[in-house]
Amino acid sequence: MLLILALTAVSAAAETGPAESTEPTDSTESTVFRLDDTRLLKPARNGTWDLVDASSGKTQTLRLPAFHEAFSAATLHGDKLAYTSLIRRGERLQLGCISIDLIRGKVIDREDTSLLLAENGDRSLQAPSFSGDGQRVACHLSGEKCDGSGAAGCTPVEETVTLSSLLSGSARLPHKPVRGKSAHKPAKKTGTKALPRRVPSKSIKKVRRK
Repeated sequence: MLLILALTAVSAAAETGPAESTEPTDSTESTVFRLDDTRLLKPARNGTWDLVDASSGKTQTLRLPAFHEAFSAATLHGDKLAYTSLIRRGERLQLGCISIDLIRGKVIDREDTSLLLAENGDRSLQAPSFSGDGQRVACHLSGEKCDGSGAAGCTPVEETVTLSSLLSGSARLPHKPVRGKSAHKPAKKTGTKALPRRVPSKSIKKVRRK
C-alpha cells in the first residue's frame, strides 16, 4: 500500500513539472530610468512618467514625448531635462532631440531629424549636453540618411542638433510661420480705431442734428 502511494506521488510530481521560481525578476527595474543618484523616471498611466526624487520623497507626473527607458539618453540640468530618443518612422527608427521644463512639465523645444537608426542594430545614444548657463541643448546624433532605394542607398551621418532650454522661446521658433501668425493676433484685438471708418461722415452729422 505504501509503495502504491509513493509511486502515485512521484507520478504526480512528474506530470506537474518543476515549480516556478518565486524569486523577483528585474522586469520592474528595467523599466526605471535613473537620471542621477536621487532622481529617476518610472512609467505611469496613459503614457506618462513619474519623476521620483528619493531625497525629498516628491513625485511629479510628466508627459515625455517619444521617451523610452531603453531607447533614450537623458541629461539633467537643474529643473530642465533634455534627451535624445528614437521615434518610430515606418519600419525604421528616427532620431530626435527634446528639451523639457520640469517645473511646468512642458516641452520647451523638439526636433525630429531625418536621421534613421543604423541597420547594424546599434541602439546606443549619446546624452545631450547643456551650454550657455543651461540655455542651450546640443544633441549629437549618429545615424543614417537614406534615399529610399534600400540599404544600399543609406549612408552614415553624424549631426548635431541645437535646441533652446528656455520655455519663453526656442532657437528654431522665429523661423516657424506659426510664430508670425500669433504676432498679428494682438493687432486684431486692439484694432478698434478702424471701426469709425465704416460709418460715413455724413451719416454721423445727420444723427447729431436729430
